[in-house]
Amino acid sequence: MALRLPNSDKKDQAVEAFINGADAPSPSQENLERLSAEERLKKRAEGRNYPLYTLRGTESQHRLIKYAAEKHGISQNKLIQKYLLEVLEEEFGDSVPM
Repeated sequence: MALRLPNSDKKDQAVEAFINGADAPSPSQENLERLSAEERLKKRAEGRNYPLYTLRGTESQHRLIKYAAEKHGISQNKLIQKYLLEVLEEEFGDSVPM
């Protein structure tokens, strides 16, 4: 006869529930598959902002970005977000959790 500790059945059930939960797709991942790239892009833009990456380039590339941002009437950061993040979301967004 095996020795059973008090509440061991509850612990076994909790462990089983944890394992089952880990195997199930997360709700946010399920929702990603239903969203368009544009909807995912907007959703990813929500939340706290912080530096993503320091972009290095030539003086000529800097002038190009500066000029394009001025023509669009937006910051250089917004310009890079528009052209970089939209493309990345289209190509990879449905594979990366929020």
